[in-house]
Amino acid sequence: MEESWRKFGRDVKRTPSVGLQTTEVLETSGVCKYNAHIMGNPNKTWYVYLLECADGTLYTGISLDPERRAKQHNAGRAARYTRTRLPVRLLGSVAVQGRVEALRLEKRIKGWSPQRKRAFFAKSGAACNSSHNKSGGE
Repeated sequence: MEESWRKFGRDVKRTPSVGLQTTEVLETSGVCKYNAHIMGNPNKTWYVYLLECADGTLYTGISLDPERRAKQHNAGRAARYTRTRLPVRLLGSVAVQGRVEALRLEKRIKGWSPQRKRAFFAKSGAACNSSHNKSGGE
């Protein structure tokens, strides 16, 4: 009986009598095949979004579709932080090119004060004018 799983970007097979055997790396254009459907196109538009929780705290995240992600948060199927602070409200989102840039901006924003976060999303026109924010602004 052969067992298979992924380890460090490689397919690993374990045969009881032989032990571990690493097979070829499954990569296409530098992106692991396992995540190719998500990260395959580095020019895809990602969004950094800001949510306001019921207790007044803010949550910052990234998504390809911020409205859908806000619905997931409200359904309790997203971040653990927001599950106990429902309902959440999408305050705005900012479009960036590529997942890496979205992660960088998210990390930077998470270090900011709540006032600066609100000001950034308001100044960038994300609060009311974004096509990805139909739930209204702050």
